[in-house]
Amino acid sequence: MSILRALGLPGLRPLAALLAERQDWAGASDALAALATQAEPAAMPRDVLDAAAFAALGGDAARLAGLRSAWLARMAEGAAKEAFGLLTEDPVRGLSDLPRLQRELDLFRGFPHLLEAFRTAALSSR
Repeated sequence: MSILRALGLPGLRPLAALLAERQDWAGASDALAALATQAEPAAMPRDVLDAAAFAALGGDAARLAGLRSAWLARMAEGAAKEAFGLLTEDPVRGLSDLPRLQRELDLFRGFPHLLEAFRTAALSSR
C-alpha cells in the first residue's frame, strides 16, 4: 500500500481497490475522493460515486454527508448525479420515505452491469 500511495494520482484507484478488498471502506472512500479532486472532469463523477458507495458500505453517515456537501453541486446533471444524490441522502426512516426508496431501488437495479466493469478493473490491478 505504501508503494501505491507513493505513486500519487496513478496509484489511488488500485489503492482503493486493495483497501476495499480488505473492507477498509473509509480508506477506499478517501482514496477515491482524493482521486476525484485531481482527476479529469470526465472521471470525477465515477470516482465520487464510488467513494460514496464505499462510505455507504461502511455505514459512515458523516462521510456520506461530507461527500454530499462537497460534491453534489459540482456534478453535472445525469444518472451519476442522481445516483450520488440518492446514495448520500438521509436513510429511510418511515412510511413517508417509501416513494424515495422506490426511486432508489429502481435506479440501483440498473447498476449490476456497471459494477461488473469495476470488478474487472479491480481484478486486473492485482
